[in-house]
Amino acid sequence: ELGSDTFRIQGTVLGQPELDNNGALMFTIGFEGAEAHIRHVGDEPSDLFDVGIPVVAEGRWVGDVFESRQLLVKHSEAYVEDYPDRLSETELNQR
Repeated sequence: ELGSDTFRIQGTVLGQPELDNNGALMFTIGFEGAEAHIRHVGDEPSDLFDVGIPVVAEGRWVGDVFESRQLLVKHSEAYVEDYPDRLSETELNQR
């Protein structure tokens, strides 16, 4: 139904991501019992990207695979503790 519309999809990274033959990052996310296969062809994800980490991928469906151009990774509490100067006052107050 979404055709070629761009939108965001969220989920937790399941299993170890791998590179395909063209250098795209392939991984699966899960959310509330549903899973989606992601092929990320945008910029390298941050070093916070890992198995078990919640992510938001922006892109579109290409067949049965979601082709992502951008990945957003939620900062963990450890990140907040290690780099409090990188967060705005608003973000710190929401904790």
